[in-house]
Amino acid sequence: SPKNKHQEMIDKINKVRTESTAASKGIALEKCIDAIHDKVDLTLSDSGEFYLQDGLAIDAMLVHRMAKILKNYKERQKYVQAFFDTKYGRLKMFGFMDYEFEKILVDVKSTERYYDGKYESNYQHVSYMMIAEKNNKPKTHFTYLVTDFEDIYKESYVLNQSDRDRMISSSEKLIEFIEENRHLITKHKLITELSRHQNLRKN
Repeated sequence: SPKNKHQEMIDKINKVRTESTAASKGIALEKCIDAIHDKVDLTLSDSGEFYLQDGLAIDAMLVHRMAKILKNYKERQKYVQAFFDTKYGRLKMFGFMDYEFEKILVDVKSTERYYDGKYESNYQHVSYMMIAEKNNKPKTHFTYLVTDFEDIYKESYVLNQSDRDRMISSSEKLIEFIEENRHLITKHKLITELSRHQNLRKN
């Protein structure tokens, strides 16, 4: 319902934590992949089929298959940022990119159920491609490396002008939403930053 979607957006902005077994399993999977890349020992189950991570059993074969796909990365969990112009002033986009290769960016995803085009409407591939482009390090495409803990899927996207326009437009709408719901936002630093940018525009 519209009311639930409104609250979901408020919770996302306020970063309200929600417990999810799938999310926890995804985090454990990525820790295992990192351990393989860093040559750190992992704890095997008695059967030897699973790695035991954060109280969860992660398919060892799956970990090695994904680690092999990602092995030639240039940088991992790299902090990136860039500024973009909007009608409300400069917008800072930032985040930690899972894997950067010479020509592509890769984000690891896990899901309980996968279907083709699952991440097409995501803003993640758009924002990271825009940041790379702005920093004079353009990439040919962005790939989601996805697993449902049984199979592995790849979903790739290129950046085009309609993506850039959609990202800026959506960012402006988000700013408007935050302004309209200031009384519900508990992340005071966010409100302070918005107010500071407003004052800069007035002066």
